[in-house]
Amino acid sequence: MILDNDQILELIKKPSNANIKQWQEEHTVLDLYYNGGDVASQLEQVQNYENASQKSLRDKIARSTKDFLSNLLNPKNKIFSASGYNVDIEISSQTALTNFKEHLDKLPEGISITKWMETYWNEAYVTDPNGVCFIEVENGQNPKAYPTYKSILTVHDYSLKWGVFDYVIFNYGKVLIDDKKEVKVYRVFDEQKDGLYYNDKEQLKEYIEPNKETSIINHNYGFVPAVLCSDIIDKKTNGRKSFINKIDEVLKEYMRDSSVHSIYKFLHGFPIFWRLTSKCTTCLGTGKITKKETQEKTKCPTCYGTGQKVTNDVSDSINIPIPKDGQPKITPDVAGYVQPDLETWQKQLDELNEMRKEMHFALWGTYTNENVKAETATARFIDEQPIQETLKNISTTAENIEQKLTEFQGKIMYKDLFKKASVRYGKRFLIETPDVLWEKYLHAKDKQSPISTLDYLYKQFLMAEYHNDNAMMQSKLNEFNLEPYPHYSLEDLQGIASIKQIQRKLLFCEWNSLQEVDYSNDFNKLKDDFDKYVNDNLEIPLEASQLN
Repeated sequence: MILDNDQILELIKKPSNANIKQWQEEHTVLDLYYNGGDVASQLEQVQNYENASQKSLRDKIARSTKDFLSNLLNPKNKIFSASGYNVDIEISSQTALTNFKEHLDKLPEGISITKWMETYWNEAYVTDPNGVCFIEVENGQNPKAYPTYKSILTVHDYSLKWGVFDYVIFNYGKVLIDDKKEVKVYRVFDEQKDGLYYNDKEQLKEYIEPNKETSIINHNYGFVPAVLCSDIIDKKTNGRKSFINKIDEVLKEYMRDSSVHSIYKFLHGFPIFWRLTSKCTTCLGTGKITKKETQEKTKCPTCYGTGQKVTNDVSDSINIPIPKDGQPKITPDVAGYVQPDLETWQKQLDELNEMRKEMHFALWGTYTNENVKAETATARFIDEQPIQETLKNISTTAENIEQKLTEFQGKIMYKDLFKKASVRYGKRFLIETPDVLWEKYLHAKDKQSPISTLDYLYKQFLMAEYHNDNAMMQSKLNEFNLEPYPHYSLEDLQGIASIKQIQRKLLFCEWNSLQEVDYSNDFNKLKDDFDKYVNDNLEIPLEASQLN
């Protein structure tokens, strides 16, 4: 869509999208849940239970849900560490292709486009579903295009059809015109132009920045290089929903109940000390002391005239006379503590824990099993498959957005030379920790599972152990693939393998320990080196008994 001046003026005066304000309010709340902030704005006073001063105190000590959400959403980060990521780009010029790939590996911000997705889009998918991933272009000769994140708070209006933007209007800000009149300036971007405008007494005028001749750039892209941060459709507003839309109501209740528990701890978490009264050591229980100079009796400054001991010292003791015949024994009930209502305390914690489990199940279709062996050092998921399916959906969303952003950049920077781009994220998500995967592997080995199953589990363990070190992971995979019968020890092979096969296994252990093997080398070279070592050192077949 190409907007004319009359249309721009009308859209500045009244946005065509009536839901922008609602989406901005939703973003403010979601960002509070995710990043913390003014928690008090989301806490309501409990009528007939707390007064204004009590509500104010609860506001001060209440905390946000950002720590809980960080833990709850942690599996989502697995889409960026899953192996199998691939990008296929078609550009007519080989030089342009090389330059474009280098550009995507290091954007002007200094990070790759995938890292940009992890840094910006990953959060916006939760906090700002109706925000915009937008392609900006550097000024100057041979400018580079790069992705940016535009919060819905910066948006004045936009229009889409089937997910494709017709136009977008951003709030540029308030500026002084002729150093005397303040006006609101808007940035209008459609399929043809990118310019700054303001409304001056019902007339559309261009705002020209200092030291520039015009603010209107006729880019003639034929498209608006923008995509929404979420693809979860909101049927009521035709907008988009947050990834956590299923739990937003429970999350609000959780934050409220957490604040109630916090105020309970704050006001009632201290045991109250009590003891039988004893005489003040200064006035000996009279409540008065006599001044030496005037012999005048005045109020005791230690007990304030009560005659009872008020303050305590670590060396203080309570002297109790030995009871006479017929007198009750009062020790040890001479001092103690009034404990807070621990049953209520525990009930509040149990309720918060149940809500955490409820939200985890709503998002991921399962929850963690807290009754696992301590030696696993992690909680297992009751059922991993629902998490895998959810991560596949998130991964597909991420790769579609990254693909669109890549195509926008390619079309802007290389025009007709650029043909297309295809982005595919890996789908092998490592949900469980290396400890748990190793335990699964050992269990499968004990149960004599098929070799293909053992291979799969061992490779899963390696990918989890070295998921942040691709070079080391590849070296370990080379070592695993090169070792003869890696799932069996020499003792296991006796009786089921030939003497030559056993010797080959034995020679691998020897070659691996005596040689400085560089497993980062090409696998075929490693295999040739090992085969040569075997051929040079393989002995005449021995009797099986000689191997013991």
